Amino acid sequence: MLLEILKKDNVAGADELLRKTASYFLENCRTANFAFASETKDFIRRAGLELIQAQPRMAPLFNLVNNLFLNCDQHTDLQSLIETTRSIIKEFLDRCQSAREEIIAVISPLIRENITVTTYSRSSLVIYVLKNLAREKKFNVCLTESRPMFEGRKAALELVEAGVPVTLMVDAAMRECVVLCDLILVGADSFTDEHVVNKIGTGALVLLAREAGKPVYVVCTTQKYLPQGVKMLDEPQHDADEVWAERTGSISIQNKYFEKVNTGLFSGMITEKGLLKTDRLPRMAGMTIHPWLKG
Repeated sequence: MLLEILKKDNVAGADELLRKTASYFLENCRTANFAFASETKDFIRRAGLELIQAQPRMAPLFNLVNNLFLNCDQHTDLQSLIETTRSIIKEFLDRCQSAREEIIAVISPLIRENITVTTYSRSSLVIYVLKNLAREKKFNVCLTESRPMFEGRKAALELVEAGVPVTLMVDAAMRECVVLCDLILVGADSFTDEHVVNKIGTGALVLLAREAGKPVYVVCTTQKYLPQGVKMLDEPQHDADEVWAERTGSISIQNKYFEKVNTGLFSGMITEKGLLKTDRLPRMAGMTIHPWLKG
C-alpha cells in the first residue's frame, strides 16, 4: 500500500519522498520474513525500479536506490545484506539532514530583516529553511498557487503556521510576485551540469527575475545531482482532469509537472557546499551507476 502511495505522490517534494522511501525500505527490512538474500534482492530491485519509473525526476530517490542496488551485488548472506542495507539508508538520510542544516547557514546572510522572499511551488527544503530562519528573523514571503495541484497553497499554510506573513497570488500574477520581492528561492527535484529540473513555470519565473534584476537561486542538496550516464525519461502527460474535469467537447489538455531550466540562467546554486556560481559549478564526484539503472 505504501509503495503505491509513494508512486502516486505528486505533491511532496524530493526530500520528503526520499524520507518516505527510506522508511519504506527500512520497515520492510525490519518486518519482512525474507528466507534468503535472493528474496531480499528481488524485493529491493522490484520496489526500487517501480519507484524510479514512477518518480523519474527525483534525484535523491534515484541515488539512494542506486546505492542499494550496488550493495546487493556485494552480499550473498541474508543478514549482512539486511544490515548493510539499513546502514546505507540511515547514512544517506543523515547526510541529507546535515546538508539541510548547512544550507540554512548559507542562506541566512541573504535573508535581511523585513525583506520579501518569493518562492514557487512547494520545495520541502525551501520551506524547511524559511521556517527555521523565521525563528530569528522577520521577513515576508510571496508565492503563487502552483496549479493544478495547488502546492503553493500548502506552502503558504505551512509558512503562516510558522509565523511568516504570506501573500498568495494566482500563477498568472507571477510577475507581480517578482516586482514585490527582493530575493527568489526555488527548489529542485534534480540537477545536472547543464540544467535544473523543477515544477513547470520555474523557467518563466527565472526569466522574469532576470528581466527585473532580482537574484534567483536554486536551493538543493548535492544528493539531487544526476550523474552522466543517467537517461531521464521524458516528462509524461498527467491526468487531464486535474486541470479541467468538467470540460466538454474535444478540448486537449496539456498537463506536465516538470521542466528543465538552463543552469546558467540562475544567479547561483545554494547547496551544503556553499553558494555556487552556476558558470563555475564544481564537477561532482564520479559515481558508479548500477546496470539495472542504465539506459
